[in-house]
Amino acid sequence: FERCVKLGEPYDEELQIITGTGRRVWVRTMGVPERDASGKIVRILGGFQDISELKKAQEDLAQSREMLDLFLDSTTDMAFLKDSSLKHLITNQAYLDFMGMKAEEVLGRTDQDLLPPFLAEQCLKGDLDALRSDEQVLSREFSDGRVFEARKFPVPFSDGSKGVGGPVRDITDRWRAEEDLRESEERFRGVFENATLGLYRTSPEGKILMANPSLVKMLGYSSFDELASRDLSKDGFEPDYPREFFQQKVESEGEIRGLESAWTRRDGTVLFVRESARAVYDPDGKVLYYEGTVEDITERKQAEETLKRQSLRLENVINGASVATWEWNVQTGETVINDIWANIIGYRLEELSPVSRSTWEAIIHPEDLKRVYERIALHVEGKLPYYDCEIRKKHKDGHWVWVYDRGTIMTRSADGRPLVMFGIYTDITKMKEAEEKLRRSFGATIEVLTQVVERRDPYTAGHQRRVAALAAEIALAMGMGAEAADEIRMTGYVHDIGKISVPAEILSKPGKLSAIEMNIIKEHPQNGREILQDVEASIPLAEIVHQHHERLDGSGYPRGLRGGDILIEARILAVADVVEAMASYRPYRPALGIEDALEEIEKNRGILYDPDVVDVCLRLFREKGYVLAE
Repeated sequence: FERCVKLGEPYDEELQIITGTGRRVWVRTMGVPERDASGKIVRILGGFQDISELKKAQEDLAQSREMLDLFLDSTTDMAFLKDSSLKHLITNQAYLDFMGMKAEEVLGRTDQDLLPPFLAEQCLKGDLDALRSDEQVLSREFSDGRVFEARKFPVPFSDGSKGVGGPVRDITDRWRAEEDLRESEERFRGVFENATLGLYRTSPEGKILMANPSLVKMLGYSSFDELASRDLSKDGFEPDYPREFFQQKVESEGEIRGLESAWTRRDGTVLFVRESARAVYDPDGKVLYYEGTVEDITERKQAEETLKRQSLRLENVINGASVATWEWNVQTGETVINDIWANIIGYRLEELSPVSRSTWEAIIHPEDLKRVYERIALHVEGKLPYYDCEIRKKHKDGHWVWVYDRGTIMTRSADGRPLVMFGIYTDITKMKEAEEKLRRSFGATIEVLTQVVERRDPYTAGHQRRVAALAAEIALAMGMGAEAADEIRMTGYVHDIGKISVPAEILSKPGKLSAIEMNIIKEHPQNGREILQDVEASIPLAEIVHQHHERLDGSGYPRGLRGGDILIEARILAVADVVEAMASYRPYRPALGIEDALEEIEKNRGILYDPDVVDVCLRLFREKGYVLAE
């Protein structure tokens, strides 16, 4: 007012005045100066307007806006309001935080101005859907791996236009949980539909709530609906298994595991099953339903019954045949034996029980135990079709009993480890005594024949003894065992026995032999065979002597045998014979020496002579220091 008086400026102001009654009133006062002809202000023209109600409305509006802002900013959800042009009118702080902007940067602008095209397009679609439908719509918008749920609704304005507003919530965690749940349900459904086991869920009242195709088929029904029509409380599947017993058992124990029983199929046939089940309770401890698995074990039950009958027959046969049997748990060492097993070594079964690995280790002769484990290991590795071994076991009275032990792996674990071996053994003591008697007789026969050769041709006799000694050493080094080596030694003593049919003047001739004389010499393997063919021996003595001049490539005599057709004993004798003959004196030449002899077999390794035999022979001389006997 003062500026209007002094400077002539119009005024328009709001102010509070106190009326005569003492009431405070908001008024709007306005005025303009009036001037005379000289331009001097002569008076002020103005008026007052009571605006108390307007100010009250403005205060209420400001308070409402403040409360709205407080409300919007107090929620973690984003909130917005857009006008009919979809420009932002209102946003809360959560919205601004998401945008990473200030209010002045957002208000008055559209999503197309603010957001990446892909997200802006999603937002626009939701906005338009709300405006067109004129009702709330729910939309999901995706951005940078996050998922947002927007509830958009139309907002009418006083000018008749409509805008869009609503909350937006980040539901990424919930959405991921829903996706995980959906995938889990799909996996469950896949397992449920394709499982080979029967799966079910039933109510306490006996209603079949769920059953997978395997169970439907197992019980002989064409569909789940047909199966579900059964009332388990009235007609359960077990002929002698009341449902009340099942319910009491599963509720008292919490679950049933591996319960085997007989169920009845739709056509009345019996189905043997193995069932596991549990009860599922509500928060108040009331049973909601039972769920479980069912495995068809009919074939297994039939196989067990068949095996039981076969085992009984086998037991009768074994007892009738007086055969000792054993069953060994390879992993634990526990062993099950029968009465005959114990009786053979002078015990009653109860005197040895319980039988463990240490029990039979104490009974087996120490010299045989290593061989037992070696043979078992070869069988475990698949190198032998079965384990077998001739061993000595200590009788209760202290003497040794010879037995023939034989067994095979019956079961293995999933990774191939042996679990159970089953076997038998028989008393071969009398047979071994007969063999020993035969061996002594055989040795005496060999000694007689050797003396015959020595008296006729001392040179041949010395050659045979040296060949015999070397051949036995080769056999031992090849792992053939002491018994086999001794048999080869005896064969070596008489390998040239056929030369007693060769005239002495040919054997001792100092010069080169004629073709006729050589042919006579070559007859000695055949002559030896004829001399020895009736001698009782545990090895093919006559045949070994017959073959000792055969060669791998078929160039030997008398039959030109090749490779594997030649007995291993004959192949050993062939190498020993050549080495001794070349290294020693001959009537027709001086000794060539051991190195020439070794070079001969090395040069013709795999051609004339067995490569394994040659390798062993070379090691004996070059590494072990073997020397031919005088």
